[in-house]
Amino acid sequence: MRVLSTVLAVVCVLCAIAHASAANLRRDLALQPKLESQSLNPAGGAWTPPGANSNDPVKIAAAILNDNKRRINQSPIGYSKKLERLASDAFPFFRGTTPQYYRRYFTEVPASLSKAPKAIVHADLHVENFGVIKADDGSGLSYGVDDFDENNEGAVSVDLVRCMASINIAYRPNDDKLYKSFLDGYKKGTDGKFHLDSKPIKKFIEDQAKVKAKDVLGKKTKLDGKKRTMIVDPAKNLQVPEADKALAIAALKSSKLATLPSNIHDVIHRFGGTASLDLTRLEFAAGNGDDNDIIIEMKEMLDSVLTPYVGKKANFDRVKKGMSAWQKRPLPIATAKYKGQDMLIRIRPFYGGAIAPLEVSNGDRVEFVHDLGKLVGYNHAKTAVGGGAALKAFVEKNEAELISFTKKMAAYSLSDFEAFKPAAAAAIKAIQPKVQAQLKALSEAVAQRTIAANAAATAAPVVVSKGKPKDLTKDKKKKKL
Repeated sequence: MRVLSTVLAVVCVLCAIAHASAANLRRDLALQPKLESQSLNPAGGAWTPPGANSNDPVKIAAAILNDNKRRINQSPIGYSKKLERLASDAFPFFRGTTPQYYRRYFTEVPASLSKAPKAIVHADLHVENFGVIKADDGSGLSYGVDDFDENNEGAVSVDLVRCMASINIAYRPNDDKLYKSFLDGYKKGTDGKFHLDSKPIKKFIEDQAKVKAKDVLGKKTKLDGKKRTMIVDPAKNLQVPEADKALAIAALKSSKLATLPSNIHDVIHRFGGTASLDLTRLEFAAGNGDDNDIIIEMKEMLDSVLTPYVGKKANFDRVKKGMSAWQKRPLPIATAKYKGQDMLIRIRPFYGGAIAPLEVSNGDRVEFVHDLGKLVGYNHAKTAVGGGAALKAFVEKNEAELISFTKKMAAYSLSDFEAFKPAAAAAIKAIQPKVQAQLKALSEAVAQRTIAANAAATAAPVVVSKGKPKDLTKDKKKKKL
């Protein structure tokens, strides 16, 4: 009953979100078939995607819904959660709508910026994609860049504009001070001779260094004897049906992940991130049922968002190359097939997370973005054609245009967000029958599993001890106080 009550509560919350009119819903959905019949690759030159350089809010919203339509049937809950998150605020919208962002970017990027030195670019740089990583020298933890779902080879201006646009949307600066600080840090980082000065970054590293694996395991899992199970929280994760659980464990064991434990205890479907809220994302509890157990993530791999503009690459090789370029000591990764999907597998570190933009006070922001710039310049210089000197020269020559185009891209994202909100509410309302069907199927699966477990426990043989039964009616001798 507790599980069913939780499921019903989730359904009620999702239903309460939807409030758009049926007329808007019909209007938005009417555009979908037209979008599906067109190629979204602007490199072909035959068609400009709706929303790429349009001010029509209907076309903009329909283009963004089209970017996410693949999940309508596969994961209605994830689709609904993602749309809800995108419509909640301008910053999550910026994070989660990279296809729309890059349609606009590559339609309007100035020639001077497109001619920037090429390197392995992250392609989804924003202030929340920086976090704690292993230090280059192995001495402990440091601050760096994570999440290499989108990385590819391209002009470094892609990362510079993207990251500065995130600064714009997070802080809405009234002048160019933050952009100039970021670019100044970038130039300093290109020679690799720098140290991080930001107080929020230093404190974040110190805090993450105190995190204990035992505490994280206690929050995410439950240990019963030597069996560890994942804790179900409908806001963050879902049960995995038994048949899918067996397939997932088999896929994990087929991978060549280094240090993979032989005991895989449990698996759950996790909702995480923003852009990846609707992806297939599984977490496994593995180990010997003690404090040395680990959490393993298996996440769906898709093509890079830059693929239409720079060409197709094998996704696992692309991600591995990006991680190796941007992190000197990356955690082990592997790949496997699960239900026909290419999956990226990695051991999740017990440290992690990111500094939320508003956790950085006004007085600390100039230094904070300066350090972010250092990190980007340092990592670009590792693979840039012409090295750090070419990167520094490019920024010095094009600083004004980088800042100007950043403001333009941020303004586009903010206007696209306003266009998207009513269409998102309509789409969330439209998907509710499928959401409820998925929740019902999952709750029934959980109920059946509980019944089977109870039946097995009831049928277990009772061990009767030999000898004289103990008289439980006699009081034990009381201790003197």
